[in-house]
Amino acid sequence: MPPPYHLPSPRWSQGARALSQFKRRLIERPVKPLPTEEGDICVICFDELGDPDGLTHCRWGCGRAVHGECMDRWLLRRNDCVFCGAWWS
Repeated sequence: MPPPYHLPSPRWSQGARALSQFKRRLIERPVKPLPTEEGDICVICFDELGDPDGLTHCRWGCGRAVHGECMDRWLLRRNDCVFCGAWWS
């Protein structure tokens, strides 16, 4: 009789994600910030991104931008990228 197959638990998948992102930080370089275009919006507050000085970018996943102040508020609840789910810290 073959062994029963088990789907990975949610904890396992979170641990695997954390491990892969930790490995990326040790071995790979951070992702380059993607350029923003006129009319791009912040997915947290839905306002235009505007001035590039007030933006922050995902360094370990997608490189996309949001307002720095919006991301500070987001980080009070979750420590991941709004777009790709990569760990933010």
